[in-house]
Amino acid sequence: MAVLGQFNEDIIMKNTFKLSAMAMACILISNGALADDKYPKNPILRPITLTDNTLAVTAIVGHSTEVDGDEEWYAVPALHYGVTDNFMVGSSGLTYRVWQNDGLEVALNAGFRGAFDSDEFGDSVGFGGSVFGKKVINDNLAFTFGVDYIHWAEDFLDDKSEVDYSLGVMFNLAPDWTVGGNYTYRDLKDFNQDSANVFRVSLSYAMNDDIDLGIYAADSDYEEVVNNHYLHDEFKETAGVFMNWRF
Repeated sequence: MAVLGQFNEDIIMKNTFKLSAMAMACILISNGALADDKYPKNPILRPITLTDNTLAVTAIVGHSTEVDGDEEWYAVPALHYGVTDNFMVGSSGLTYRVWQNDGLEVALNAGFRGAFDSDEFGDSVGFGGSVFGKKVINDNLAFTFGVDYIHWAEDFLDDKSEVDYSLGVMFNLAPDWTVGGNYTYRDLKDFNQDSANVFRVSLSYAMNDDIDLGIYAADSDYEEVVNNHYLHDEFKETAGVFMNWRF
């Protein structure tokens, strides 16, 4: 689960690609009240849940290369709304912040993780629950972490599950410019492959208090062929651009 960082780093894949709760809509902070009720421009200082009555729209356009060499373009939208300062609903499910103190935030999430449709294998739907958080070191540095359990309900195949462990870092290179990195270890259950690794990097520019623009890249060693599970294929390499808009 990639924490609510500059953008949802798992949603960046495509509509039928696994959505991670750690990948929600672009938001993170330190403790303390927000001045004048405004959302922080600095991504390091954003809460991991949207503030009360804030709507966030994320648009992603990317290009992917799959393990078999096939390439394709994709576009993915995401939407999240802050019901209260601690409770958020949206594309990544239900998220509730349970802890905020001394620069440390922790939240729980439950919801949809992805859906796949195949003539050969039937439908596959994923649901999961996660705990994730962020630790702010200073205005220019923060670390993120998370654990996400996902259950895949299959039509024709045996059900599958996985536990994803993630660690990440956010660092301000310059005013308004933030770089992010995230590593996820996928502990695969009932797959032929025991585990997989996912690496992601991003660079975002805070255009103003409401809009972020950025680029991202990701790489995974998950092998759908090895797992005899073409339905759950994942891109080996992917890259693209994103925009976050809050109002």
